[in-house]
Amino acid sequence: MAFRNLSPAFSATLQNLLQQETFAVIQAESIEMGRYLLELRRQRRKQPSLVLDEFNAEYLLQKGAALTSIRERSAKGIAGAIYSLIQWQKLRAYERSLLQQVDHTLAVSEEDRQALLQLHPQAQISIIPNGVDTSSFTPRPSISLSPPYRLVFTGTLDFRPNVDAVLWFARAILPLVQKQIPQVKFVIVGRTPSAEVQALHNGQSIEVWANVPEIYPFLAEAAVFVLPMRMGGGIRLKLLEALALQLPTVSTPLGAMGVPELRNAEHLLLATTPEEFAEATLSLLKDEAMGKRLGVAGRNLVQAKYDWQEVGQKLADTL
Repeated sequence: MAFRNLSPAFSATLQNLLQQETFAVIQAESIEMGRYLLELRRQRRKQPSLVLDEFNAEYLLQKGAALTSIRERSAKGIAGAIYSLIQWQKLRAYERSLLQQVDHTLAVSEEDRQALLQLHPQAQISIIPNGVDTSSFTPRPSISLSPPYRLVFTGTLDFRPNVDAVLWFARAILPLVQKQIPQVKFVIVGRTPSAEVQALHNGQSIEVWANVPEIYPFLAEAAVFVLPMRMGGGIRLKLLEALALQLPTVSTPLGAMGVPELRNAEHLLLATTPEEFAEATLSLLKDEAMGKRLGVAGRNLVQAKYDWQEVGQKLADTL
């Protein structure tokens, strides 16, 4: 991640811009761009304030991946755990070095802020949450539940936390739902699916839609939006988008992390085990009125706290 976005052309353009104009702040988006801030700091000349925008506490993603892989107790799981353990320690050291050398850091949630303070307790960190344009994500027209019931997941499908989520749902949760309601489809929509995710597609009970031009048509047909995350951090944009669309939603507590105002059975349903997740999904399929009530409350929360207008003002105030 430290070297992924390095570009001599970008670096030269940045240097030329700084010679031509005066700026108060340079803000790097994510640790992939943080290396440019380190280059500027090494120059030891008068410069703008350097701000790092952390999309996640990245070292925690690898920590969670390592622990999840260990629980799999398979040869592949152990190999994944070893890789993640190494990356966990590398990211921990690199993120600490970034925090020590920038003037200010932005985190998306209090959980991430506390995780970053563990790396550098003296860091100056403000919380600027993820958000959504609620004027664009308008609720779908009211639909009546009818088979086939579509359980929808969206996201980047080669991102390890998302891969783990859809594999876990397909293997451990979906069969429990199908025992009571056979006419369900698990619809997975997103970019660049991994081979494991592509292999789930059977055209019947599981559909994988890759690199579609627009996800809204799939979300508009969702009976339930599912967020079976077992690793990761930050605030899930997919969660804010689903809530903005008033979709009945079931999530793990980890999937809902970073949105402290969310309440189980008020804005969405939370579940931890496969059995709990299946039961919550079934309850929304059987109780259309509850789904509508949760959907309205979820959108109201996003409009009040996570609309881009609200988030943008917090960023402006911080800068």
